[in-house]
Amino acid sequence: MNINQVVKPLNPFATASLLALTLCVYPTASAQDSENEVEEITVIGSFLRNRDTYNATSPIFTLDAEQLARQGTDSLAEVAMDLTINYGSQYRTSSFVSGNLTGTANLNLRGLGLGATLVLLNGRRMTLSAISADDGSQFVDLNNLPLNVIARFEVLKDGASALYGSDAVAGVANIITRQIDGVEVGGRYASTTSDSQEDITVDIALGFGNERGHFNAFYTYFDRSPLHARDRTYTFDTFIAPVGFPGTFLPLGAFGPVGPLVADPDCLNTGPQNPADNFLEAGTGFCLTNETNDRNFEHLVAEEQRHVLYLDGRWSVNDALELKAEYSFVDRDASRARGSSLPLLIPGAAPFISSFHPNFPPALAAFPGAVGAVPILIKPVPNGTRDRAHEFDYETQRIMGGFTFDFVGDWSVDVGAVYSKTDHFNSLPAITTSELQLAVLGLGGTACNPATGIPGAGPCEFYNIFGSSIVDPSATNFAPNSSAVVEFITSPHDTDKQAEMTAVDATFSGTLFETSNGPVSGAFGAQYRKDSLDARFDDDSTNGNFTFFARSSNFEGSRDSYAVFGELALPVSQNVDLLLALRYEDYGNDGGDTWDPKIGVGWQVNDWTLLRASYGTSFQAPTPLHLNGFDSTAQAAQNICGSPQNGAIARFVQPDKNLIPAESTSYTIGVAFSLFESLDLSIDYWNYDYENVIGLDSPQGIINSACAVNPLDPSAVDPRITSAGPVVQEVSLQFENLGRIETDGIDASVRWVQDTSYGEWDLSNTLTYNASYDITSGAGLRIDGLGQRNNLNFGRPLPEFRNNTVIAWTKNNHSAAISAFYIDSYIDDTDGSDIDSFFTVDLRYSYFFQAIVNGVELAVGVTNVSDEDPPRATGVNGYDSFMHDPRGRLAYIQLKAGFNL
Repeated sequence: MNINQVVKPLNPFATASLLALTLCVYPTASAQDSENEVEEITVIGSFLRNRDTYNATSPIFTLDAEQLARQGTDSLAEVAMDLTINYGSQYRTSSFVSGNLTGTANLNLRGLGLGATLVLLNGRRMTLSAISADDGSQFVDLNNLPLNVIARFEVLKDGASALYGSDAVAGVANIITRQIDGVEVGGRYASTTSDSQEDITVDIALGFGNERGHFNAFYTYFDRSPLHARDRTYTFDTFIAPVGFPGTFLPLGAFGPVGPLVADPDCLNTGPQNPADNFLEAGTGFCLTNETNDRNFEHLVAEEQRHVLYLDGRWSVNDALELKAEYSFVDRDASRARGSSLPLLIPGAAPFISSFHPNFPPALAAFPGAVGAVPILIKPVPNGTRDRAHEFDYETQRIMGGFTFDFVGDWSVDVGAVYSKTDHFNSLPAITTSELQLAVLGLGGTACNPATGIPGAGPCEFYNIFGSSIVDPSATNFAPNSSAVVEFITSPHDTDKQAEMTAVDATFSGTLFETSNGPVSGAFGAQYRKDSLDARFDDDSTNGNFTFFARSSNFEGSRDSYAVFGELALPVSQNVDLLLALRYEDYGNDGGDTWDPKIGVGWQVNDWTLLRASYGTSFQAPTPLHLNGFDSTAQAAQNICGSPQNGAIARFVQPDKNLIPAESTSYTIGVAFSLFESLDLSIDYWNYDYENVIGLDSPQGIINSACAVNPLDPSAVDPRITSAGPVVQEVSLQFENLGRIETDGIDASVRWVQDTSYGEWDLSNTLTYNASYDITSGAGLRIDGLGQRNNLNFGRPLPEFRNNTVIAWTKNNHSAAISAFYIDSYIDDTDGSDIDSFFTVDLRYSYFFQAIVNGVELAVGVTNVSDEDPPRATGVNGYDSFMHDPRGRLAYIQLKAGFNL
């Protein structure tokens, strides 16, 4: 990386923001005379006592409870999505874009992957999610904690495996919980200003104690109503699928095909549906379906209910020994509406339809020697016969117990044990292969006994898979299907996964000895951790009896790791501090072992200038999912070679026992200024080299590469593809070490806090400029992913620039804030189109009533004041859910009251 790449010209908004950042260095108000008191605290990125984040040798971003409140949200997930260093989180999921993650939230620092960011609670680990993203990433679910429990949200913006172990590749987020005295009760109602997608939140907090101990309890109830695709105009793109209803058939004789592909004769005569919804594709015989109206029943924002309970307590046995415990419980239910059934795609799942079927089209029977037909491309259940929604249930528990003991001088030991478990269950109705075959032979229906029944007689019914089941009732061939036969061919595709984590650690810290430049401090410790994952699927899945989902296999796996680590703080001189850390971690046969060092240096040039730099290595070990997991899911794809037509593919995933840990080398160089006791400014250059990235290749990238070679039969090019002619039906993937991501850039931040006669002002600006994002595949293909959506590779959307600005004002009982968020434009590599920049402004005002009980705060606000739609992007829903919010303007009112016990 040369300096010209780092300082290449920014766009006008970036240039303006940097200029504003620079101007803020010169104060516009007089500084206060009093000296700020700095309390010694333990900050993220060190097990040693440090003064504050300003003196850290690594860049750290912190939001306290007051700053979180200014953002006008009740969700840590929304806070995470707005971080300028966060790219490609999968919180706002859609049906075919990580739809299995519905109801969850995650971080993705630097766009290095969901599994490359470690999230801690009070400095200790939480379990990974039982469910995984489309690329196989598991993550800590941010929805497992209510926002009202957070005292401080810290983000370490460089690698930290030397201290924390696996997954701390891109950085570490640490959630510090707060302590309260008395009772707090709060409520929040939020609604979009069009089409009324609503959020309701109720918070209750309780805290009491004395000089010996303290107990806290926090509870949050969250209820969210859905937002349908039909409620947003940008989703109304034409969605053409070759696998709709009516379908396309291949006539068969006794010894094989006896004719070409034939579209259902009622393809252009769909009666109650819009006739323009179906049309014939020239030269192929395919009946194509415009499923735009059907898609608009789906959810952009899923329906969700959430109960979150968090308890903690501390008890000082004596002056040296303190006991501590934490417990959390989360119960969540989410539901995502779907359009109609999934298509028939799995090879061998197509049923044979006898020419004796009462609704068999004469056009198919007319071929000489025809005895029947098989559907080649079809959705067995037509639009309008809606399936149940995709249901999600989550339950997570975490318990931590430990103690801190001060024993010699300033030496202490911190010991803790954590057990955490999360259960994930989801259910999606799908068509079963054997039942569909029986039904088209006249042995369908919930009351039919296929062994003794007579086709088409009594309770045994024929399933009409042809267009005549939905044409105009006045037509002579109209023969609708009963609910009994539709129910007979439908069964829930159930997934039940459980992830568990057990961790025990002990850390000793204190002063080793004194030098003329100050004390030499050290921290030394050890950790044992076990991660496990257990997955169970329904019988139809394990027997391969679905027409869309490939066979799934039950699996279980676990991974044990043992680690020792140490950290030293060395005062090289009166003004220069050196921090050294080293960790050894052993994963045995499931990932090997690794040594990870980190070195940081801080040079206090003068009272107001700090130069800092850090260098270290990090790693991400293969998870039990990577090593053991089999799964089958649905995914959106443009799956017709050389055509803009959309569709869905089945995706089959297999594990790999031979994976090696992903490894990263990172370094940062920065400067921090603390001016006039009211202004803090920092600029940091960062660089990551992340290799052997673990995950799954992009199905769309695989399809596009094969279609470029042989658009008539992509399966002949790549054995991972199963296709019917040019139409891809399934892509088989295996977890692998995909390749390498190299990225660098600049973070800049400024905060000015000043008390004036007009009130207290708090102005902050954070900026991230990405200078490069180079992706190298395992085969050595190098891709410039900067400013790209990266839909065709294993990278994440990475605009060059993000900027957040917050201006807050407080005077007496009044407070107000204006927040501006900017995401730069980038290219959609799916089709080369532009995804425009996204700029939104939020407003918030609150008033504090001191005379009522122990204080009542009433707040009102609006997010996305100008009601900006997310920028247009290619895909099912018309926008990039990894980067942008589909809801538009949202208004809210919030009330919080405090009471003394």
